[in-house]
Amino acid sequence: MTDAVTPFLRHCLQQYCEHAADIHITHQAEETGTVVYRVRVHEEDMPRVIGKGGRTIDALRTLVRSMGAREEQRFLLFLDESGATV
Repeated sequence: MTDAVTPFLRHCLQQYCEHAADIHITHQAEETGTVVYRVRVHEEDMPRVIGKGGRTIDALRTLVRSMGAREEQRFLLFLDESGATV
């Protein structure tokens, strides 16, 4: 299932980002079994991805968590704000 999350995230983010080529998604499994997804987007796309009051990124986090729950795993999504590409 972790292989399905990355293309899903990429597809969702492409709908918000004007700089689709600058979408970077990595994932890493931790010792606890949690899979952590880190997303980095172009600096100009950051407000669109976060959304008003954080609603967009919260919705994406909810979808990713539910994908993990279906597989009886814990998936987390982090938006890497410090490493935004320019």
